[in-house]
Amino acid sequence: MTAICLTQKEIIWTFETYGQVMASANITDFGGRTAVVFGSYDNYLYCLDAETGELLSKFPTGDFINGATAVWENHLIFGGCDFWVRVVDSRTGIATDSLRTASHVPNSLAVIGNIAYVGDHSGNMYRLHLENGRIARHEIIEHRATDSGSFVAVPAVSPDAVFFFSGSRHLYAVNRADGSLKWTFMLSGNVGESSPVVANDRVLVATRTGIVSILDAKTGNLLWEYDTGEQILGSPAVIENHFMVLTARGTLFCFK
Repeated sequence: MTAICLTQKEIIWTFETYGQVMASANITDFGGRTAVVFGSYDNYLYCLDAETGELLSKFPTGDFINGATAVWENHLIFGGCDFWVRVVDSRTGIATDSLRTASHVPNSLAVIGNIAYVGDHSGNMYRLHLENGRIARHEIIEHRATDSGSFVAVPAVSPDAVFFFSGSRHLYAVNRADGSLKWTFMLSGNVGESSPVVANDRVLVATRTGIVSILDAKTGNLLWEYDTGEQILGSPAVIENHFMVLTARGTLFCFK
């Protein structure tokens, strides 16, 4: 892990783990200090001082941590390849709860209010109800495509719906209030590891085959589509009135 000053273009500090870091870091509070949190393939969740890189705490797990850590109130929530979703107090580094899933969790959680969504490698999508630093209860969202496989992408959440890929080509929209299926859409190619992104009343998706699509979030109608001609592995990024997509060849597309 490396911290770089963008204005001076200099390295501020570096921290070495004993395994690769696959996902983005996140920022949280650790006893009044701003901290950087991330998981590693050495089976630890790390919490570092954002200014100095000093190790504040590290939490052991039973296998690789592949996804990013979500921040909820004063807690960190993350899944791992040891089949567990864990809740850790960000002020102390001590676990407050955990949930064993049916398979390993390769992705990150999406949190909105006191609800979190996460998928496992066997194709289950979980809805977690969070209270007082604990997982009060959970349900499995049953909607799946016939070719449903592992959940690698991060779910996208709006106030009234959760959007996730089921199988290699299906985008699902599920009503957050009652769990009913709002709509499903078959994409023009395999999704891979890209995640859907919600922006206002639109859903942005990109496929491994290089096709970028915009759907109406309420109806699932296709509003716009563009073929980049290059493989896309990452997710679209939205900023102000634009969104960007980076291809595997290193081409950065910017759309208005």
